[in-house]
Amino acid sequence: MHVQKSYLQIFLICIVAIFLVASCNQQSKKNSEKNIEKTNNDPKALALLYLSENRLDEAVAAFQQAIKMNPEDSATYIGLTRLYLLQKNYDAAENLCKEGLKIKPGNIDLKLLLAEIYSLKNDKENAAKELKEIIEKDPKNVNAYYLLDSISSNQNSRKYYLLKVLSVAPANIVPRLQLAELFAGEGKTDSSLFYLQSVKKIAPGFSDAAEISYQKATSLLNANTPALALPYIKQFHSLMKITPEYATGSDEIKIPDVLPLLQKADDEYIIANSGDQVSIDFDAKNVPLLPKGWTRDFLIYSEGWVKDGDLNTAHGQTVDPLPFHAMPSYPYGKNITYPADKAHREYQEKYNTRKVSDYDFKNAVRLGMEDPSK
Repeated sequence: MHVQKSYLQIFLICIVAIFLVASCNQQSKKNSEKNIEKTNNDPKALALLYLSENRLDEAVAAFQQAIKMNPEDSATYIGLTRLYLLQKNYDAAENLCKEGLKIKPGNIDLKLLLAEIYSLKNDKENAAKELKEIIEKDPKNVNAYYLLDSISSNQNSRKYYLLKVLSVAPANIVPRLQLAELFAGEGKTDSSLFYLQSVKKIAPGFSDAAEISYQKATSLLNANTPALALPYIKQFHSLMKITPEYATGSDEIKIPDVLPLLQKADDEYIIANSGDQVSIDFDAKNVPLLPKGWTRDFLIYSEGWVKDGDLNTAHGQTVDPLPFHAMPSYPYGKNITYPADKAHREYQEKYNTRKVSDYDFKNAVRLGMEDPSK
């Protein structure tokens, strides 16, 4: 009798669980349908909604419709190109990118994407051509330099591009680890040791395994045996790939897409550092013609917050606490927090991954002076 009662309880619990899951799925479907209704007149917003729900084929169709409605919006070309890359449809991505560049010649974001596509198709010559054109326009484009490094087979060219990355982002440990490997492979002990030790200065909190590899590598470099040190440098590099500092460095040299954060004024926004740039294209074809001799200025209305890195600014040395629309004041009290619901947590995990410190400022001169490879 007791066993039968237990089975009955388990059966009832399973029925309730199935009912709750079904109810959640129905509610989620209803919410999705409501959101789709709201964005029906805006195919680009609809495409982004489909993307968030992993409905990729529908997102492609919505992006294509958005391009038909507004063929001069480069952001839509970028969005659909990235979607094609996600689907590994490289030919479609290349063709669309080229279409966008016919409308917006010289657009750096589109040219970076095209270079990335060429690289994925192993067309290194055309990838390099696009990237060098980008650098001519934007000599501090860290993404272009890093992509050039990734497609270069010549060791000297690789070192040149990695050093260029460091000139723009001196606290990034990713190129430092690569340079340590390259110089050790060439037998240049002092240079390899410099870049290896600089990683420890920037990110001193190693795991035990990483510390063992680091100590072995530095010991062998100090003994002037770079060939023996190289396997330990590579091992150390691999172990560092799971650290927050390495993830931050990787994020810094990726080509970011922040379009979803620009769609509406909310508490999910771009957190920009000094020197960051966001390019925005908009359709101006419907504005009235100007009288002869007139010129037109454009004003961009943006909503956000500005915080100085000043000693007299509250929390001026940190990004946190993040501002949000419902806060009563800034800084807000201990009992008030930035929203922590599922949507805001996902925003934080996806976009707010970069770590910025004052290391660049404090050490820029020293790093430049001590580098034995220069």
